[in-house]
Amino acid sequence: MEVKPKETKLISPFFVFFLLPGMQIGVGVLGFERIIAKEAGQDAWISVLISGLIVNVLLWMCFKLLGRGPQTLDLVAIHKDLFGQWVGNTFNIFFILYFIMISIILIRTYLEVIQVWMFPGVNVLMLLTIILILVYSFVVGGFRAVTGFCIIGLIIGSPLLLLNYFPLKHAHFENLSPLLDHSFLEIMKPVRE
Repeated sequence: MEVKPKETKLISPFFVFFLLPGMQIGVGVLGFERIIAKEAGQDAWISVLISGLIVNVLLWMCFKLLGRGPQTLDLVAIHKDLFGQWVGNTFNIFFILYFIMISIILIRTYLEVIQVWMFPGVNVLMLLTIILILVYSFVVGGFRAVTGFCIIGLIIGSPLLLLNYFPLKHAHFENLSPLLDHSFLEIMKPVRE
């Protein structure tokens, strides 16, 4: 018997197009150029291409695992199916701890952006409470609500890309040479970032 997910957990393939960039683009878009150029310099564009290829390979692997059958609907079931009860549950615990750490880092980064750029004198606990209430309401609303939030965030954040035009008017593209002036390790460090 095939298990059918709830209606609030289903989205159309069109919305997946917005969901993937919505997950990848966040607070990091405010300073990723500085982070990758710090290690790789003018060869940072190579790091961006390599990280894009790695993300595509990982997505391909995820789709292959999800296509194994109806019994593997989520990450918990995939771990138990592939690695057994004990090792699968150990992986699940590591993923839970990893996602908790990432959530704390992201929330703290959002708080810093709001504190530094908009409201320097705001009470951090009050701001944290407001953000957590908003996050809770979106998560309780189901996967569709989270997807809608990603679409809205992507549409609102897209004009930030237009701000890259102004520095490009004064760019000297000959500064990109010499190509491959950095070592392989210096190019690979920003891939992780």
